[in-house]
Amino acid sequence: MAHQPLDEALEEKSKEAQVRQVRELSHWHTWNNNGRQPDHLDPLLDAYKPLIQRKAVEYGGGLPMVPKTALEAEITKHVIGAFQTYNPDRGASLLTHVYNRIPKAKRFVVQHQNLAYIPEGKAYEIGRIQRGAANLQEDLGREPTAEELSGHLGMPLKRLTSIQAAMVKDIPSSALESDPFPKLGPRHDEVLSLLPSVLTDREKKVFDLVYHPTSPVRSTTELARELSLNPSQVSRLKAGIIAKINKYK
Repeated sequence: MAHQPLDEALEEKSKEAQVRQVRELSHWHTWNNNGRQPDHLDPLLDAYKPLIQRKAVEYGGGLPMVPKTALEAEITKHVIGAFQTYNPDRGASLLTHVYNRIPKAKRFVVQHQNLAYIPEGKAYEIGRIQRGAANLQEDLGREPTAEELSGHLGMPLKRLTSIQAAMVKDIPSSALESDPFPKLGPRHDEVLSLLPSVLTDREKKVFDLVYHPTSPVRSTTELARELSLNPSQVSRLKAGIIAKINKYK
């Protein structure tokens, strides 16, 4: 049976990925076995820079109040955390371990997006509240109550709770659903980058509108309007795309 174009491309990508993962693991051992010095960390971070940049676009694309450089720094922090907690004896690859830690950076997106909803006077107090809460938590060994934090900061309890409520104001969940397709672990980005080669022309149009990380989230009805199709046709096209993705899970 002849290989499909996507199968062949993935097979070649898989060989390249194996070589890359061996090199990355070598960098990790050099860093881990020599006192975890910054000089040894740099080559390891350089290897993951493209992934960090892609995820920064994916998580922050189209959302205001989320500086790209700050988001990259936040993702880098979680990548380094993955390096620090990685244990090769557990069987997972370093890439898989990193990949599983990166989504923690979404909280940063939520926190910065929420600033847009907070009046300037209250926003000014957020840093003070966060620092005070961190200091109290260290002293108490637990998260402080609102009353304890209010007393610690000398801030009226009503004002404190008002600002805290604004800080955790919900963003519609769709705002962070920049990737509605099934997750494929470390191969996710590779598969999605190659997928258009096996999509029909109509599927490609839906894929470009739904998946592109800087695209706004669209409902099926909105997609149908943009593509001059009816919603049931768009739903079938989405299902066809997902079926092709699921082959590579």
